[in-house]
Amino acid sequence: MLLDYENIWENGRKGAIKYISSLSTGNQWEIRVSKAAEQPIAMGTATAVLLLQFLDALKIIDTDRDKWINHISSFQRDDGLFEDKIDIANPTQKQPLWALLAHRTRHCSWAIEALGGKLKRPIKFVESFKSRDSMQKWMQELWSQNWTGGFWAAGNWIMDMGVLLDLQFRHFQDEQASEAIQFLFDYLDKKQDPATGFWFGPNDDIRCAMAGAMHLYPLYLAYNRPINYFEQIIDNTLALQQSDGLFDYEVGKGGSQCLDFDAMVIISNGYFLLPEKQQQIKECSKKVLDAIMVNKQADGSFSDSRIDQLRFWSTQAAAFKSNEGSIWDTYARIMTIAMCIEILKDAPPSPMRGENHLFEIWHGGKGWNKGFNPHA
Repeated sequence: MLLDYENIWENGRKGAIKYISSLSTGNQWEIRVSKAAEQPIAMGTATAVLLLQFLDALKIIDTDRDKWINHISSFQRDDGLFEDKIDIANPTQKQPLWALLAHRTRHCSWAIEALGGKLKRPIKFVESFKSRDSMQKWMQELWSQNWTGGFWAAGNWIMDMGVLLDLQFRHFQDEQASEAIQFLFDYLDKKQDPATGFWFGPNDDIRCAMAGAMHLYPLYLAYNRPINYFEQIIDNTLALQQSDGLFDYEVGKGGSQCLDFDAMVIISNGYFLLPEKQQQIKECSKKVLDAIMVNKQADGSFSDSRIDQLRFWSTQAAAFKSNEGSIWDTYARIMTIAMCIEILKDAPPSPMRGENHLFEIWHGGKGWNKGFNPHA
């Protein structure tokens, strides 16, 4: 089947912008994460900004940028972390509080950057983790735990720590924070599995390990740190593609926005760093693009899958239906589509503005290296 890439992108882009508008409640910058969610939260607003930036559509809120920045900035605590009390009041997953807050901090901070703002307060939370000894101790303690969610969860937490240090470095010129990221890499390199290039918890299967590892590779690329066993990483990720073209554990149910996106971030970086893998990656990307459109919704959103299930983005305030779409599912699906189109066309879809933060690094780091620097 021949795919009309321009039409796929145009329709997906217009639909996503329309969907964002449908989630606003009262003030334009107060946004729910889905239609199943009862009230707006900071994560909804932040993700809407990131999606609009990616779609090169921030101009639609140009006159209100300061209001958006002020709204998001109002959630920053004295220690630099972002906390939406409505959001975190009722957690649905067994995650440490710092991880929930760090997860919110990375999205809110990236959104402030997207709007041309700067963090108002330094990330004091990272002060205890900036020495080699303290970082090694934290990583050792993390590795000693029996993670709920396996390395999929732990990979998120490690990325969150890296993002907090990165924000402290870029916004406040804290060289010790940048150095601490290298200490984090040093520990990860020692724990990396040579056969796959992933990291494993005690009970992890390879799909779970891939999902956790994906969160770390963009940090490596952003800081020009060589990724060991990269060919093995690409081969093992490609091997996880299912018969329906997607990467979920279950076949024929629309995949999973997390696993599909995670796999394609890895594979797309492989396309730009391993020329000998390009034809195989093109074939993989064609299958993904063929299959992913089953998740397109009539309201312009994309769903996580075709499974009829109420789920939560870590808290009850961040509720969504798996088969009905959410702001994050839409963002992840749109990014996955963009990766596939660029690989298949050898040109990015347009209009689009990528490589704005770590989740958008998929050209082998070549478009990101300097990153966003408020001091530049």
